[in-house]
Amino acid sequence: MTTLRQGLSLAGEAFTVLAGLCLAAVILLAGLTFLALLVGVADHHLQPTVLAGFLIVLVGLGYWLVGRRVRA
Repeated sequence: MTTLRQGLSLAGEAFTVLAGLCLAAVILLAGLTFLALLVGVADHHLQPTVLAGFLIVLVGLGYWLVGRRVRA
């Protein structure tokens, strides 16, 4: 039973790391797209998509922070 708990704990930690890396990639991509819009390289039709991406990132970050505080 202990081995199962250790395995599940390790799997949970790996999932948390993977989710964090995905969140960092999304933030980086959204930031680069926003900078491209500011510079004028990207098409301005992307603006609603970028704003929606920022909203999703902010909601996800808030959910992650609240989840960490609840677990602590």
